[in-house]
Amino acid sequence: MQPSSHPGDPGPLARPTTVDLLVRVYCWLSDQVYRHFAGVFDLLTRLLTAGRFPRWRRIARDYLPTDQVLDLACGTGQLLREWPADSRRLVGIDLSPGMAAVFRQRARGGRHSAVMVLASAERLPFRDRSFKAAVATFPTRFLSDPIVLREAARVLRTDGERSGRLVVVGLHLVARQALLQKALSALYGAPSADLRARFARQVEAAGLIFQVVEQPGETIQPALYLATLPEADHHDAL
Repeated sequence: MQPSSHPGDPGPLARPTTVDLLVRVYCWLSDQVYRHFAGVFDLLTRLLTAGRFPRWRRIARDYLPTDQVLDLACGTGQLLREWPADSRRLVGIDLSPGMAAVFRQRARGGRHSAVMVLASAERLPFRDRSFKAAVATFPTRFLSDPIVLREAARVLRTDGERSGRLVVVGLHLVARQALLQKALSALYGAPSADLRARFARQVEAAGLIFQVVEQPGETIQPALYLATLPEADHHDAL
């Protein structure tokens, strides 16, 4: 879970501040953990979020179908394993060989149907309209890439309840307390409203419909967005 100081639409360059430099160091350290220390990734994210991370990630489940789901940057595959073991076509992609090794190690001896593919979200190795839905939990810079959003749209199809959609949880965090929100805005490089507006523009440029889903309030909670195919009924999850 890494902040992005200027996700997708950076605007004019400014002189780096102390906060900017700290954010860059944090991003670099997070990348190292993700790439080289996958075995402790779940533990570290749980510790860094005071135990909230599994609950935050699980928010996505209420907005996804029961099968044929693609998890973008799936990490160790924790979310996919929360589906029923006999669910059909649960596929995760990730670029990290370390994450793939942990995913497959945990899958040994189990009967869960979820599988993982080493692949880039910029070039998904699946046919058009292959999945009912896709999900990205706590994504970072990669999801702001227009190519990634177009690829996600390409593999989606509308087929029954909660289909034809990309569910995005935790592109940034939202706080109810003003001081805490100010700190989060510094960490992510922009206020929540700006981050939401940028992502909305990127989603719409990819030919999808952008929707914000309001969450009942905790002190800190992840933003929840839906990017839906135009022909999909995007009220069925609400």
